[in-house]
Amino acid sequence: MFKKMNLTVRMILGFLIVTVIAVGAVSLATFFATKTSIVEDGKQSAMTQLEMLSVSLNALYESTQDKVNSDLKLLTGEIEMLGLPALDNDEPITTTIVNQETGQSEQATIPVLKLGYVAMNGDTSIVDRVKDLAGGGAVTVFEVLPDKLLRVSTNVLKTNGERATGTYIPSDSPVYKTVMQDKTFHGKAYVVNAWYSTAYYPLKGVRGNIVAVLFVGRKIINEQAKLVLSKANLYGRGYSFLFNGEGQLVYHPNDELRGKTLDDLGLDKELFVNAKNEIVEYDFKGDHKFAAVGMVDEDLGWRVGLALSESEMLHGLDKKLLQNSSIAAGAALVLIILFALFFTRSLVSPIKALRGYAEEVASGNLDARSGIVRGDEIGALTKSIRHMVDTLKGSLQQADEAQQQAKEQARLADVKAEEADQAKQEAEKAKVHGMREAAGRIESIVSSVTSATEELSAQVDESSHGANIQRERAGETATAMEEMNATVLEVARNASEAAKNAEDTKDKAKLGADIVQSAVNAIHEVQKRTDELKNNLGQLGEHAEGIGRVMTVITDIADQTNLLALNAAIEAARAGDAGRGFAVVADEVRKLAEKTMAATKEVGEAINSIQTGAQRSIAEMDEASQAVSRSTKLAGESGESLSEILSMSEGTSEQVRSIATAAEQQSSAVEQVGRSTEEINRISIETAETMNQAAQALNEVARLSSELNAIVQEMKA
Repeated sequence: MFKKMNLTVRMILGFLIVTVIAVGAVSLATFFATKTSIVEDGKQSAMTQLEMLSVSLNALYESTQDKVNSDLKLLTGEIEMLGLPALDNDEPITTTIVNQETGQSEQATIPVLKLGYVAMNGDTSIVDRVKDLAGGGAVTVFEVLPDKLLRVSTNVLKTNGERATGTYIPSDSPVYKTVMQDKTFHGKAYVVNAWYSTAYYPLKGVRGNIVAVLFVGRKIINEQAKLVLSKANLYGRGYSFLFNGEGQLVYHPNDELRGKTLDDLGLDKELFVNAKNEIVEYDFKGDHKFAAVGMVDEDLGWRVGLALSESEMLHGLDKKLLQNSSIAAGAALVLIILFALFFTRSLVSPIKALRGYAEEVASGNLDARSGIVRGDEIGALTKSIRHMVDTLKGSLQQADEAQQQAKEQARLADVKAEEADQAKQEAEKAKVHGMREAAGRIESIVSSVTSATEELSAQVDESSHGANIQRERAGETATAMEEMNATVLEVARNASEAAKNAEDTKDKAKLGADIVQSAVNAIHEVQKRTDELKNNLGQLGEHAEGIGRVMTVITDIADQTNLLALNAAIEAARAGDAGRGFAVVADEVRKLAEKTMAATKEVGEAINSIQTGAQRSIAEMDEASQAVSRSTKLAGESGESLSEILSMSEGTSEQVRSIATAAEQQSSAVEQVGRSTEEINRISIETAETMNQAAQALNEVARLSSELNAIVQEMKA
């Protein structure tokens, strides 16, 4: 089917196929390269956000631990005012106690824990008051039993909302082992149903033995931590989650998933647990997701993850990019079609005219004219064909002339033969009437015949010589046509090689254009990220200024608190023993105010450093943005130059292919002319053979004339 198409349709179809493939390949390569770049940038941003989230959680934990230490001082102050702890066995209590880790329960008869004269079993007034004074937190008073720390007064709640009174910490717990060595336990501990930042403080009785333990703690995953985790995302997309070394979700924005393991969700637990500050890719509920995972708590083995799907990371940019690429490809396709129509017409029109000229020549009109005047290869081909036709025309004319001469000589030979016959008849008659008279007349006739025969023989020889020359010319013409055909084939071969080289040049130009376009896109993306970073640094500076104002207010409050604490201490000293407990509290408040002032000063210095660094970074971002703009301009100019080179390469490639096609057609025409020349050569050979036969006949006539002359001489004698 393709062979039946005309050259115009073939060229346009070739343009379309090459254009569709090239534009499609470039569009797809650009789409996937840009998509990959966006995803990689998203991964990098997720890792940066993960680092910030880890820093925030660690800072929040340190703040929580400081609150726990402050709560412990407040609780010990309250307990000291009640008196020393003691176990009263006079009125023991029978109750149900439960292991907080295994849930195993048992009945036990235990003594009553008293602080001074206050029985603590079931009394929650102290723990509730300390909680109110501290502004939150968990408070518990433990009674020390053999291999147990039993909660007798607590505000820690179980999952059903009841106080966890009657639950105990077993002896294999690090908490039990630490406090029974008369040491305060500071750290993270699992309390009933949640992880806390804790402090356990042992209390000794009058005999120096440990009879009670005080506990204060605050949940590690408190409201502030939940707020930080819920706000952690990437440009408003994605979410964060916490999980432990067993793959159990400690925190997830979906409450239904908290407490479940990664295996329960159909995920590869080892993939997440073994991740160390890296990106984990996984599929969840039909979405391909990325999670930046890193360690946030070495003691507990907790890891934090920042997850978002691929569609959230792309944020619709893939669809926009695909749409823009399709529009650009369509526009390029339309332009290529228009160019193909124009180029094809300009190239095919002279070829059609040349074909018409060749058809007229083939039909026998050797006087036809092509009317094609061009300075390219088609013009050169036209000139060669014209020269070939002129040469062929001359050869045919020579052949016609030689043939006419041969016919004329043959006619003369026939006339002479008739005259000879007449002479023979007259001789016979003369023999009857008189040999001598007839012999004289015959001699005259024979003399005339001999002269005519010699003249005719000379003319036949000349015609034969002309036929031989014509045959030689036809042979030379055939040889020239063969050489011309070889030359045309060589031109076709060179044109094919040139077409291949032009195609390679076009491919290299396309590759260069793709590389430059990728560089331009990457530079644009760098400029975009630089502008975003500049804006973020500006916002960071503004936030730092806001924090500075807040720290100023905190400093003022700390100063006032310090003054109030001094006044309170003075008033407590005036009150004597009755104000001793209050004096301790006032002194702690004063120390806390001094620490707050010192910390505020350090934070202020850090904020000033942040502001200075932000301003310096903004200036550097401006310089980087200008450099990126210059790079973008230069890369764009390079891309335009390569596009022009690509267009020229495509034009050259198509022209060379057209030349190769025309050369092949010329070769076919030359072969046709060669066949015609061979036919002329054959006719010339036949004419020469005819002339040779005529010469032989004339020689025979001359021989007969000689014999006749001899007979006449005999007759005269």
